[in-house]
Amino acid sequence: MPVLALLYAMLPAYLANMAPVFCKRLNILNYPLDAGIAFRGKPIFGSHKTLRGIVAALLAGMLAFWLQQALYGVPFFRDLSWIAYPEHSVFTGMLLAAGAMLGDLAKSFFKRQRGLSPGQRWLPWDQLDFIIGAVIAGSYLFPLKLPDAAILLLITPLLHIAANHIGYYLGLNQQKW
Repeated sequence: MPVLALLYAMLPAYLANMAPVFCKRLNILNYPLDAGIAFRGKPIFGSHKTLRGIVAALLAGMLAFWLQQALYGVPFFRDLSWIAYPEHSVFTGMLLAAGAMLGDLAKSFFKRQRGLSPGQRWLPWDQLDFIIGAVIAGSYLFPLKLPDAAILLLITPLLHIAANHIGYYLGLNQQKW
C-alpha cells in the first residue's frame, strides 16, 4: 500500500494522539484516569492522563473519520482511501482513537512502573505506543500486511518527533523531542 494511503488510513489515530495536548489548557474533565491510585507504590498512569484527554482523543478520531467520509467524494481522496468511508460509522474513527489511547495508557503504565516520570524519554515506546494500539484496534477493518506495518513503525516516530517539535514551539509541549 502506498505510504500516503497508510498515513491517511491512520489519520484518526494520529489526530487522537495529538488532541489531548491541544486540549490540556481547557479546564473541563480534568480528572486523572487513575484517580491517584497507586500500583506497587507507583502511579498507574500519572495525573497527566485525564478524562479530558480521552474524550478529546475520541472526539478527534470521530471528527477525522467524518472528514474522511466527507472527502470520499473527491477523486483524490477516494483513490487514497483504503476503505469506502461512507459505508462505515464515525465510530470506526473512535475505535482507532480508542486503540491509540489504550496503547498510550499501556506505555504510561509501564513507564510509571519503571519509575520514569511524565515527559521523560523512553525510546522507542514514546513514539510507537499509540500507533501499535491503533493498528491492533483497527485490524478488523485495516488488516495490515507486514511490510505496511513496518512502514508505519518506521514513519510514525519521525512524524511524532516533528509534531512534538511543533507543539514545543507553539508552547503546547514542555519537551521538543
